[in-house]
Amino acid sequence: MNAVHLNTTLISSLCDVLFMSAADIREKSAIPSTTWYTIMGKPSAITIQQLLSIANGLHIPVKLFFSEGDVDIVGHRDDYVTEPYKDCYYSAEALQNIIDSHPDTTWQKAADATGVTRDNLRKSLLAVRRTPVIRFLIACGALGISPFDILIDPNPEKSTEQKHEGNDVGKLLDDMRKLAATVEDLASKYKALLTRQNRLENTIREYLGDGIGMAAEEVK
Repeated sequence: MNAVHLNTTLISSLCDVLFMSAADIREKSAIPSTTWYTIMGKPSAITIQQLLSIANGLHIPVKLFFSEGDVDIVGHRDDYVTEPYKDCYYSAEALQNIIDSHPDTTWQKAADATGVTRDNLRKSLLAVRRTPVIRFLIACGALGISPFDILIDPNPEKSTEQKHEGNDVGKLLDDMRKLAATVEDLASKYKALLTRQNRLENTIREYLGDGIGMAAEEVK
């Protein structure tokens, strides 16, 4: 099975995917503006706490912010926003129970994998300190546990019908964005071609001008 990783492309594309302004997303997620710009500048540095605020504020099941495989796929609004929605949460108790019930699962093993001291990692993962999602995933991989045994998402998976509901509009908008990009690209190429044509015409004029001047000198 492929390892679970954070879909940073989705995080950085939230405004486009949801057709919402950054201000509206920040308001619904209770994310301060400075924190929001930090997240957008480096989505991979988002913490569990910040991700849950965004997920619960926007009614996007937290599982949908993760991917498997090498390619991060970003869908449409209706692939993510869920109604009715149940809040997702981080269960430090579940993590501690896993550690306690599996003798081979040790804090030191996770600390070695993350490069964080045992004590600091323990405090971080038990939510005493802010927990970077990437660190959390590395620790889960080292411990051989599913991140979703601790990062709890009580929302049922969307059916195929729910996922594709409203996607005709989303597809049309995607087609329009692609068409706009194509037009912009063609306009840029036309401008470059026109510039080259003008340069060529100027060069020809200069050459013909010099030729006419030389012919006149020979007649004299």
